[in-house]
Amino acid sequence: MRKEAGFEVTDHINVYQDGNDKIAAIFKKYADTMKGEVLADHIFLGQMSGYAKEWNINGETGMLGVEKATDAAARNKRVKIHPGPRNTGPFSGNRN
Repeated sequence: MRKEAGFEVTDHINVYQDGNDKIAAIFKKYADTMKGEVLADHIFLGQMSGYAKEWNINGETGMLGVEKATDAAARNKRVKIHPGPRNTGPFSGNRN
Protein backbone atom coordinates (compact mmCIF):
# COMPACT_ATOMS: atom_id res chain seq x y z
CA MET A 1 0.00 0.00 0.00
CA ARG A 2 2.92 2.32 0.77
CA LYS A 3 4.27 1.80 -2.75
CA GLU A 4 0.83 2.28 -4.34
CA ALA A 5 0.52 5.60 -2.50
CA GLY A 6 3.90 6.72 -3.87
CA PHE A 7 5.70 6.82 -0.52
CA GLU A 8 9.35 6.08 0.06
CA VAL A 9 10.30 3.18 2.33
CA THR A 10 11.70 5.67 4.86
CA ASP A 11 8.66 8.00 4.94
CA HIS A 12 6.88 8.19 8.27
CA ILE A 13 3.15 7.63 7.84
CA ASN A 14 -0.16 7.73 9.61
CA VAL A 15 -2.40 4.67 9.29
CA TYR A 16 -6.19 4.81 9.22
CA GLN A 17 -8.63 1.93 9.70
CA ASP A 18 -12.41 2.00 9.42
CA GLY A 19 -15.35 -0.26 8.74
CA ASN A 20 -14.53 -3.36 10.77
CA ASP A 21 -14.55 -3.61 14.57
CA LYS A 22 -12.61 -6.89 14.62
CA ILE A 23 -9.74 -5.40 12.60
CA ALA A 24 -9.90 -2.26 14.78
CA ALA A 25 -9.50 -4.38 17.93
CA ILE A 26 -6.43 -6.09 16.47
CA PHE A 27 -4.95 -2.74 15.41
CA LYS A 28 -5.55 -1.40 18.94
CA LYS A 29 -4.00 -4.45 20.62
CA TYR A 30 -0.87 -4.45 18.45
CA ALA A 31 -0.60 -0.70 17.75
CA ASP A 32 2.93 -0.24 19.12
CA THR A 33 4.31 -3.22 17.20
CA MET A 34 2.58 -2.15 13.99
CA LYS A 35 3.77 1.44 14.31
CA GLY A 36 7.36 0.25 14.63
CA GLU A 37 7.09 -2.14 11.69
CA VAL A 38 5.59 0.34 9.22
CA LEU A 39 7.13 3.60 10.54
CA ALA A 40 3.71 4.92 11.56
CA ASP A 41 3.61 7.95 13.82
CA HIS A 42 -0.09 7.41 14.55
CA ILE A 43 -2.83 4.85 13.98
CA PHE A 44 -6.33 6.28 13.74
CA LEU A 45 -9.31 3.95 14.23
CA GLY A 46 -12.78 4.79 12.95
CA GLN A 47 -11.39 7.44 10.59
CA MET A 48 -10.20 7.56 7.01
CA SER A 49 -7.74 9.81 5.24
CA GLY A 50 -4.96 9.74 2.67
CA TYR A 51 -4.63 6.94 0.15
CA ALA A 52 -7.46 4.54 1.07
CA LYS A 53 -8.30 1.06 -0.12
CA GLU A 54 -10.62 -1.76 0.90
CA TRP A 55 -8.80 -4.87 2.12
CA ASN A 56 -9.84 -8.42 2.90
CA ILE A 57 -7.71 -9.64 5.79
CA ASN A 58 -8.34 -13.29 6.63
CA GLY A 59 -11.98 -12.98 5.60
CA GLU A 60 -12.54 -9.65 7.34
CA THR A 61 -13.17 -6.68 5.05
CA GLY A 62 -12.30 -3.14 6.07
CA MET A 63 -10.87 0.12 4.81
CA LEU A 64 -7.24 1.04 5.37
CA GLY A 65 -5.68 4.39 4.60
CA VAL A 66 -2.16 5.77 4.70
CA GLU A 67 -0.76 9.27 4.44
CA LYS A 68 2.67 10.77 4.97
CA ALA A 69 2.95 12.04 8.51
CA THR A 70 4.42 15.30 7.18
CA ASP A 71 1.34 15.83 4.97
CA ALA A 72 -0.95 15.40 7.97
CA ALA A 73 1.15 17.77 10.08
CA ALA A 74 1.04 20.41 7.35
CA ARG A 75 -2.74 20.02 6.97
CA ASN A 76 -3.27 20.29 10.73
CA LYS A 77 -1.00 23.32 10.92
CA ARG A 78 -3.13 25.10 8.31
CA VAL A 79 -6.36 24.58 10.23
CA LYS A 80 -5.18 25.15 13.78
CA ILE A 81 -6.46 28.32 15.35
CA HIS A 82 -4.75 29.67 18.40
CA PRO A 83 -7.27 31.91 20.15
CA GLY A 84 -5.89 34.59 22.34
CA PRO A 85 -6.28 38.20 23.27
CA ARG A 86 -6.29 40.62 20.39
CA ASN A 87 -4.59 43.98 20.35
CA THR A 88 -3.06 43.65 23.79
CA GLY A 89 0.48 43.65 25.00
CA PRO A 90 3.39 46.02 24.55
CA PHE A 91 3.74 45.42 20.78
CA SER A 92 0.10 45.53 19.75
CA GLY A 93 -0.15 49.20 19.01
CA ASN A 94 -2.60 49.78 21.85
CA ARG A 95 -1.16 52.36 24.17
CA ASN A 96 -3.60 52.52 27.05
